[in-house]
Amino acid sequence: MKLTFLLIFVAMLQVSANVNGRVRFSLNVKQVEISKVLNSIERQGNYRFLYNSRLNAIQKKISIDVTEQGIGDVLEEHIQETDLTYKILDNNLIVVLSNYPRPAGT
Repeated sequence: MKLTFLLIFVAMLQVSANVNGRVRFSLNVKQVEISKVLNSIERQGNYRFLYNSRLNAIQKKISIDVTEQGIGDVLEEHIQETDLTYKILDNNLIVVLSNYPRPAGT
């Protein structure tokens, strides 16, 4: 009985860690658009991305080779050379925005 309780408790802790955004993933791509990289991350994990596909920076090609890294680390490292920024919201929704606002009327 004690062993069963211990196993259930450990399983609950593992699920709790994944819910709190500590999902780690691996990705190896060469010269792929950022939008396609974000789609690959969505397919691997619990994240959903929201972005404007007409942004020039989202179409920039990048190479990524990561193993078991968190989403914040990967995004910080690989979109820092663009004008993009991101914000992680509830339910693992990540909004990707441009740092430069578009002029009015465009």
